[in-house]
Amino acid sequence: MANFMDFSTSQPYVYELVVDTSGSMGPEVDDMRRGLIKYKKDFESFPQKGSIAIAVSKFSNDIKLGDFNVANRIDTSYEAYGATALYYAINKSAKHLENYITEIITQNKVVPICTYVLLSDAEPCKDKMSRSSAETSIKKLNDIGVNTIFVPFGKAISSDFGERLGFKSTKKQDSGTLIEFFDELIQSSKKQSQSRKSLGSAFFSKAKANPNTKEYSQVTGQVLDDDDDDWLNSI
Repeated sequence: MANFMDFSTSQPYVYELVVDTSGSMGPEVDDMRRGLIKYKKDFESFPQKGSIAIAVSKFSNDIKLGDFNVANRIDTSYEAYGATALYYAINKSAKHLENYITEIITQNKVVPICTYVLLSDAEPCKDKMSRSSAETSIKKLNDIGVNTIFVPFGKAISSDFGERLGFKSTKKQDSGTLIEFFDELIQSSKKQSQSRKSLGSAFFSKAKANPNTKEYSQVTGQVLDDDDDDWLNSI
């Protein structure tokens, strides 16, 4: 299937959600499916949906790259098995996003606002590529203006793992809180789709808070301390 290119407005928004499907995610399978379905359904009725393309890519030993498509066509299937080829997944999915950005610029003559979110519950296991190659891929996304967010899920991966890889921001997520995570992701994605500039490290900071999702990177934490409710209008 070809990537979606028929945006309804002059400013397209692109989201790539890269999710860990390794065996250790087994206890979260039902919540992950529910979260993906919720993400899909919430965007079906969103007024700006025609300006948005979403890809869901899934990795374990290998990676299945999702097509960039409108919300009501994204793949919401989810199974958990295998190892955690995290660096390999970063390399492949980053290039996947870069190629799509090039497609949009070539065909539509506009630069999309892009957000890349990667969720993993463990550090690399039986990986196919090096840490340095993943760092290079994330740096390239950062350099071309993509907002890169790492979501370490559960206790088997440290909260600063993504920061060391070069992600612009990190949002720690506790086990059993995937539904809350998707609630925040939906609200944050919608806010981004109503802004003409990347929200950067503030991407999650003004989403509806919940007691299970309190850890943010240092930069995002500073935004959380800001009581200015007009932050979006000032961007």
